[in-house]
Amino acid sequence: MSSPTSYEAVEILRGYAMAGRESYVSNLAYGRYRQAELLSGMSRHSEALGAARDAGRLYCGLAVSDPAYLTSLAESLELQADALGYLDRPGEASAAAAEAALIRSDKVPGTPSGG
Repeated sequence: MSSPTSYEAVEILRGYAMAGRESYVSNLAYGRYRQAELLSGMSRHSEALGAARDAGRLYCGLAVSDPAYLTSLAESLELQADALGYLDRPGEASAAAAEAALIRSDKVPGTPSGG
């Protein structure tokens, strides 16, 4: 049997995460992040944007209970900004980059150091 493709692996993880297996959510988020990186590297920016947004949504949910995921959220937002820039959507790209910078500045409202 051959190993699953990244798309198949992500779908397997998505099934586990949707079935309430919270421990798989971070793996799913990382898988979508890696897909976004790979798709971006192949100049498939529209698909990369979808994967990066999915990763960001998952990391945002994880960061609510564990601020350690804020770095991964910022990285996902940076990937979104890059993809949006390539797709000639500068306003949205700037907003995503600004949100990532805010997270990286450690001044996010509601976090221990951000107030």
